Amino acid sequence: MDFSITQLFAVLAFLSFAGGSVPYVIDVMRGKTNPHKMAVVIFTVLALIGFASQLVEGATLSLVFPAVSVITNVSILLLMKNSHIGAITQKDKVTLALAILILLIWYITESAAIAIILLTVVNIIGKFLTTKKLYKHPDSELMIAYVMWILGSIFTALSVGSLNWILMLPAINNIVTLIIILAVVKISRKKRSLVSTLG
Repeated sequence: MDFSITQLFAVLAFLSFAGGSVPYVIDVMRGKTNPHKMAVVIFTVLALIGFASQLVEGATLSLVFPAVSVITNVSILLLMKNSHIGAITQKDKVTLALAILILLIWYITESAAIAIILLTVVNIIGKFLTTKKLYKHPDSELMIAYVMWILGSIFTALSVGSLNWILMLPAINNIVTLIIILAVVKISRKKRSLVSTLG
């Protein structure tokens, strides 16, 4: 793939992520969006390690995804307000312990490729927490941001420039998990609407 095309995809990825992250962070600051606390902690750690491991693995333009992820999640952590929605439970602590265990395995192996694979597994764990929260509280997050992040992930995968599945894995995982989250929100809202109509 021509380098100029990968550059274009990288720019589109950045614009898409920014287009989702900026309004999302603003919504968090205003208290309208209430992310799952433990999920944000997990995503922040993943973003930091993911950026480092992809850099070691040789990523260049596709680093847009982890870089924006770091900035977004750190901002969310700093701006989050106390809320009963997504409060940390005992199960969440077990989830975090599992995430740390997986990261320790990566540390012992000292392999950037293994790191990316394991980080993807932990990311799925964090997304599971968010999915559970959104099923109960489908209006607790800004869904347009998720749509923009899916677009950003598609452009990020394309910006790799070759079929390097290790470098493309985080973006592909993001596409699939975010689509699942949107589907869950739609199902939850439809269920609530049906209950409200019957009630």
